[in-house]
Amino acid sequence: MKVKIVSEDKKFKPFEIELKDVNMDEREEINNMIFDTQKDKNFSWFLKVIELGTNYSRDDLNKYSNDELFAISGKVIESANKKK
Repeated sequence: MKVKIVSEDKKFKPFEIELKDVNMDEREEINNMIFDTQKDKNFSWFLKVIELGTNYSRDDLNKYSNDELFAISGKVIESANKKK
């Protein structure tokens, strides 16, 4: 599913990405990551969320800025938890 990524504070131009339909195992892993208060939400954490919710390679992701990657991870989380 294509989704539009928009920066509310105008740090980057809007763009579209392709999210995959996550299965329950992937959804479980994403939500376990969100609710794990012992784990720091560092850069690797955001990349793992994106990798679970997209089919993008690390080379694909390397083309995006940090702000864009953080926004993509938010869309992945939102999409994974929408009622199907």
